[in-house]
Amino acid sequence: MNTAALRPLLALIAVVAVLGALHVSQPVTLPVAFAGVLAVLFRPLQRRLEVLVPRWAGVTLVVLVFLLFLGLLAAGVGYGASAVADEWPRYRDHLQGLGVRLPEHLSSGTPSSSSLLSAAFQGVGALFSAGSLLLLIVVFLALLLLEADAIRARVTRAFGVQDGSRVADAFHRMSGEFERFVWVQALTGALAAVLSWLFLLIVGVPLAFVWGVLTLVLEFFPTVGSILAVLPPTLFAFVFGSAAQGVLVLIGLGVIQIGIGSFVNPLLQGGQLGLSTTVVAVSVVFWGWLWGVGGALIAVPLTAGIALLLAEFPVTRPLAALLGHGERR
Repeated sequence: MNTAALRPLLALIAVVAVLGALHVSQPVTLPVAFAGVLAVLFRPLQRRLEVLVPRWAGVTLVVLVFLLFLGLLAAGVGYGASAVADEWPRYRDHLQGLGVRLPEHLSSGTPSSSSLLSAAFQGVGALFSAGSLLLLIVVFLALLLLEADAIRARVTRAFGVQDGSRVADAFHRMSGEFERFVWVQALTGALAAVLSWLFLLIVGVPLAFVWGVLTLVLEFFPTVGSILAVLPPTLFAFVFGSAAQGVLVLIGLGVIQIGIGSFVNPLLQGGQLGLSTTVVAVSVVFWGWLWGVGGALIAVPLTAGIALLLAEFPVTRPLAALLGHGERR
């Protein structure tokens, strides 16, 4: 049989085998990939800190910044759980009046904020199971940052001076793009959160601040996060308010998201990590399917990094183009 005719089949088999291996090895490959994305993201900050302090101190500060971010996120979730617990009797009576059957522990009493907080974290329990995965991510992040220069040298030795320099330069540019992406998403997310909070407050939707915090978190997931930020408060307004209020919330939050996504974000971000909107949505679904919640969290920067690396070499540049790399939106 012609060898050339077998190449597509062999390539397909290789891809399936790699995906299967990544799925089976999730307990190891997910924290490594997660830490790798974080290392690329925090590398510019590490460089700035190394001008002032020793490398080990800079790495320690970077890890503390990451843990501080997680702490603020947990505090936001805790506030939301406490707010829901305070208003639960009214929501419970309303749902029961609509004929909704609630679990016994929710229909017979008022859940505490601690029990609601525990339930809220069950959804990400698989991601940070007993803290073990979080610990692995922190350890791998520290090791990658400590050996950043050594890893660059190894890449150069492994692929040669020319190709190794391309890979290293790609990671350098990736760091800048990731850092800009996070800052822009944080700024536009904060803007969207404040506007959504004020709008829901004016319209009279309960838990307006909680929906604002949720919007801030979801803004780090381009396209998909914008949709998810609109749906919960809209459904809440339909169920606990009225149809007119639900429609008003849908239109108002939709206008906010479209305005920020179409004008403010592109003005600040430029190429949006060089990915097409469709690829962003597909990447979240794909990596989420492969690695669960953790894969969905790093799907956008991970796919953007792969596209940037593919764009460095002529033989793989068409694949980067298919991912939308280099398009200006």
